[in-house]
Amino acid sequence: MPPDDRKNLSVQVVSIVGYLIGVKEEIFTREFKTTVFQTLETKPEAKTLRALCTIRTALIKHNGTIAARLRNEAFSNINKMPEYIDPELFTFLSSQGIEIIRTSPKPMQYLTAINKLINDHTNQVQQFFPTWVEWKYIRALFQMPKGGNEKEIKKVIDDFHASMNSYPYHCYMNWPIHNPAAYSDDPEGNGNATSGNVIQNDKRFLTLLYSINDTTFQDYRYITDISDTTQNTLEGFLENAERIVLAVDCENSDPYKLCAVLGGIKEAALRGGVDIGKLTKIILIDDVHTVDAWEILKNYVTVPIEHIRTERVNDHKSLVDIQLTAAVVAEHYREGVDSFLLASSDSDFWGLIKSLPSAHFMMLLENDKYGQSLIDTLTLNEVSYCFMDHFAGNMDGIKTGALDKATAEALAETIDFPLKDTVDRLYDDLRVGMTEKQKQNYYKNLVKRLHIEIVDGVLKVVVKKG
Repeated sequence: MPPDDRKNLSVQVVSIVGYLIGVKEEIFTREFKTTVFQTLETKPEAKTLRALCTIRTALIKHNGTIAARLRNEAFSNINKMPEYIDPELFTFLSSQGIEIIRTSPKPMQYLTAINKLINDHTNQVQQFFPTWVEWKYIRALFQMPKGGNEKEIKKVIDDFHASMNSYPYHCYMNWPIHNPAAYSDDPEGNGNATSGNVIQNDKRFLTLLYSINDTTFQDYRYITDISDTTQNTLEGFLENAERIVLAVDCENSDPYKLCAVLGGIKEAALRGGVDIGKLTKIILIDDVHTVDAWEILKNYVTVPIEHIRTERVNDHKSLVDIQLTAAVVAEHYREGVDSFLLASSDSDFWGLIKSLPSAHFMMLLENDKYGQSLIDTLTLNEVSYCFMDHFAGNMDGIKTGALDKATAEALAETIDFPLKDTVDRLYDDLRVGMTEKQKQNYYKNLVKRLHIEIVDGVLKVVVKKG
């Protein structure tokens, strides 16, 4: 086991929840993962739900004041009250084809309409959550119970104002605020807490979320993140470097873990105010017998990636070590690179580090591959290191993305069906006697009725009846 440098609890899932329920950006960047905010801001599905939830919370929080303004001020509307609701939210929703503003409205009418819109759009954000999280529990957080009934909405408004601190960062979500067990870390639910930040970290949130759904969260292996020590080590390495090259021993590194580490490096750079542009290149030293998964790396970085595959002179002896050593030496002396992230758990690379005293190194290790003697040597010589496994909480989306891409490519290779040509031929074979206009209309309607079904694990394309 690696030395105990206190693993932190991850905030990956709660960062997604916090973004979607509308936690303000200035709070978010202090409490959650900045990279999550930046990523979801580029996703229209996520940004849409965030906008809807933000407007709903404002209507709940300022219901009386907004109602009075709508009632007493001519030409007033909720998109003209920037002190309560950012007008840009309505502009964005309009760009997505969602028109909210009505003539002579009441807050309740807005709330019933927005609740329906949230119900309609919630499933679109499932893609952003890890697959190991129970989606139906997450989905329910955004659904206001009986949200189309004005009397029930009034109860929600009264509860919100009476217990505002029971809602995370004063953002509404469907949480059983009157149930003490919904805030108690005690698995038996014996605590007396009736408020508190339930999205403080993934462990607390998921434990409570599963508890209020009468189940027990057990996937604790996914909810650890890098420690303060690792965070500080990364920030220090980035700050002291001028140019960084990431050199990867592909035989002794996991591509998915490395992608997660790259996300961690970006987060560390953002939190430390360090220029992530210092990472100028990635060199992958690969054996001909290793996996093709390294191709996913290009989806997570914009820097050049040099992928070197080494041939074997002897079938029983890999040349990856010597090739990587040569590449690092060349980068240092020929290109003037001063700092290297070295992804490998192989102790043989201590010889490389020792031979280049004018270069700075940080080793990226894996728990089940390193030897204690390597740790002792690195520590004694004040060479930085961290464990890629500590970033594992962020790997689910990386693996899912890799599978999505590979599946799409496999389907593209397998399914190459000239639909239009086939239908044109069938007009003649069946002698249906359609005009050109009828054929065009039929084809458009046919495309809309094509659906994919999975029957006994076999993908089939079926035509639904019109």
